[in-house]
Amino acid sequence: MNKTPHYLVIGAGIAGLMAARRLHASRIRVVVLEKGEQAGGRLATRAVGQGRADSGAQFFTVRSTLFQSFVTRWLEEEVVYEWSRGWSDGSLLAMPPDGYPRFAANGGFERLVQRLARGLDIRIANNVTSIGFSNDTFNVSQQAGEPLRCRGVVVTTPVPLALRLINAGGLRLSTAIRQSLETIQYAPCLCGLFAIRGDTYLPEPGVLQRPGESISWIADNERKGLSSGGRVLTVHANRDASYLHWSLPDEVVLAWMLEAIMPWLQVD
Repeated sequence: MNKTPHYLVIGAGIAGLMAARRLHASRIRVVVLEKGEQAGGRLATRAVGQGRADSGAQFFTVRSTLFQSFVTRWLEEEVVYEWSRGWSDGSLLAMPPDGYPRFAANGGFERLVQRLARGLDIRIANNVTSIGFSNDTFNVSQQAGEPLRCRGVVVTTPVPLALRLINAGGLRLSTAIRQSLETIQYAPCLCGLFAIRGDTYLPEPGVLQRPGESISWIADNERKGLSSGGRVLTVHANRDASYLHWSLPDEVVLAWMLEAIMPWLQVD
């Protein structure tokens, strides 16, 4: 066991990175396994032309004193900032109706990922196929490479994938826990990123949220302070529209999105 991690964290989204950081801070040897090409999950920032945009998560809130302690440190380090404090008529407000500040990351959420990943052993492009347990040891099989043995496993993948890994390894769950996990459902969200010339009609601070509409989110990353090299818009479709357009070619989806957001554009 001296040559293997004490704990494995499967999934390098914010939940996996936070779990790994806490284990690492306790001097527990931990390895993070991520099947994608980079850490972060929905905390994703992409280059578009000369600009940049957050493509997945657009902000986060704080609902616990423990998480607040981390966010306070990130604020002091200027990794994140308070973007707004609520919603009104589809836009963000300076004063909150619900009391929860909305936080974003200076330089995009990839900067927060870099902060969380610092000093961690993260192994990307690593596809886990099963999680088993025998002789007081967890056995984690990978698509490529030898199985890994450890004392504990933290699984932060989407629940359907977590259940597949558990089932493949023959792990037992109580009926109540399994039934609870099986009730969790996920919905798709199509995202389009658009580099534009000109301004927008988006209300302050450059964002529009309309959950009941096909285009549920439009954000101006330049006005967000993220895209200094040019104006880039992040556009999200809601659940139903994403289901409807999911199998269509990318160029068709992007053309549909662009037409839908034209009323908010002051383009050249």
